[in-house]
Amino acid sequence: MTQERLQKIISKAQACSRRNAEELIKQSRVLVNGKAAIIGDRANEKQDEILIDGQQIVIHEESRVFLINKPIGYICSCKDPYGRPILTSLIPTNLRKGLHPVGRLDLNSRGAILVTNNGDLTLKLTHPRYSHPKTYNVLVKGFPSERLLNYWRNGILINGKKTREAKVIVKRSGSYETLLEVIIKEGKK
Repeated sequence: MTQERLQKIISKAQACSRRNAEELIKQSRVLVNGKAAIIGDRANEKQDEILIDGQQIVIHEESRVFLINKPIGYICSCKDPYGRPILTSLIPTNLRKGLHPVGRLDLNSRGAILVTNNGDLTLKLTHPRYSHPKTYNVLVKGFPSERLLNYWRNGILINGKKTREAKVIVKRSGSYETLLEVIIKEGKK
């Protein structure tokens, strides 16, 4: 086995994102063969001793993927400092180890979401460079004008950056609300 980026190895072992693995490295919580790791380090998961907070990491060999219908009130995270229910708590305890959500749905959203221990799968499904479409049914109050729908379709500014174009389709309009189908190829908080 060849060397891989340390973030990739940690994400496989700790069931966290590569970004979270980078934070562990930046916080000097990761040692490789007794030496503090830095961003950019590579290792061989079969040969090198990799410790996080003094504990040897364990690589999960068997890839597991679950499709969960996330209910409203659950967050798409591995833990929550506020004690809110987390998505992985819906999976039997004996199957949870190493699992993390693939993407996210907001606390007040519900719908299908994948949960896995496979960091490569997570990267390939969530990173914008792969341009996978994500489809949402969104219920909004009122009746958005065609001008507003086109604004959303062309991309909007979030924190000074324009989002990618989106498909926004009116599915139905009721007395006080409109159901939209929104298809995007990126994710933002």
